[in-house]
Amino acid sequence: NSTCVDNIRTIFGASIARELLEIEHEDKKLSYKVQGHVTNANYSMKKSVFLLFIN
Repeated sequence: NSTCVDNIRTIFGASIARELLEIEHEDKKLSYKVQGHVTNANYSMKKSVFLLFIN
């Protein structure tokens, strides 16, 4: 029973998992809901990575 952050920690490491912020938005008029995680301004990498998973 691992969480999304646990899975991110396993794949990308503890340093990125510590800097995650959860985002969530729902628009009933347009019938959509978005959930995700982004790193805060304290985290930086030499190479940028954008990962999008749609379920």
